[in-house]
Amino acid sequence: VQEVTQSLNLNGDIGLNFYITPEGEYSIGSGRMWIDGKAERHHQKGDKHTDGRVKFTAHTAAAEMSTDVYYEYDGVRIATKEDVLSCDYNYSVQDYAEVVFGSNSAAATTELKNLLASMLNYGAFAQNYFDVNTSALANQNLGNWGYSTKVDSSIVDDVEVRFEANANGDNHATFTTNSLILESYTKLRFFYTLDASVDTSKVYMAYRIEGSGDAFAYAPLETRSGKYYGTIEDVAAAHLSDNYEVFVCEKDGDNYKQISDTKLYSAECYANTVLQKSNDEELKQAVIGMIAYGKMAKEYFGK
Repeated sequence: VQEVTQSLNLNGDIGLNFYITPEGEYSIGSGRMWIDGKAERHHQKGDKHTDGRVKFTAHTAAAEMSTDVYYEYDGVRIATKEDVLSCDYNYSVQDYAEVVFGSNSAAATTELKNLLASMLNYGAFAQNYFDVNTSALANQNLGNWGYSTKVDSSIVDDVEVRFEANANGDNHATFTTNSLILESYTKLRFFYTLDASVDTSKVYMAYRIEGSGDAFAYAPLETRSGKYYGTIEDVAAAHLSDNYEVFVCEKDGDNYKQISDTKLYSAECYANTVLQKSNDEELKQAVIGMIAYGKMAKEYFGK
């Protein structure tokens, strides 16, 4: 391998990209990525760019921003059919952010640096909450670049959960509670009850961002400990304060019949509940950091 460079995905989950420039002609190989200290290996086929580089992306959870991601690449030299294994490389989201902080290039804008600072604060708060690598917090060097490592709870708006009545009036499902998953991708989970007459094999949860005009997406029914729920996977940072329109429906052929009222809910609604009801100060700080990062992302991406 001739060269390895990195970049960061921010317009969705946090993804650490590795770009491999093979020496000579290679077929596209596969990569193995793993988080430092974890045995699990994630295998991924490379995505070849027109410039000849091969891209691999490692998803990084909030609490893993200061933890090294290790990477190996397998390739095959076309001329000789020889297998070639690169040496392993390691890099972290924090490493990438601090390169940007120290850069004077046109791409390293103040807006991008502000976004990365809020991201690292969120990462550090998540580290404390999940007790992950707390001796090397993601925001430990922010003071060197003129950024605060504190975020005030006033960043979280006092938003309320709203409901809209089912227009057809034929309800057989009722929303109960919500949960927010922060260990990996940011996920919103909606719990609901179902009447005994409902065929659970036909139940889905419809959702879209309020006011987007997008077509509804449909999450399948899931169960755990006798509870029914649906999950919105991978809520992008820029949409953490956006309400989702959510309702339970029953599939009939190609059609979906609404069988619940519509719930309008966001990750920021969940953060409000935590701030009002939880006694866990580290959880409170984590959701404050999450919303602060989300609002900076919304501003940065113009969403």
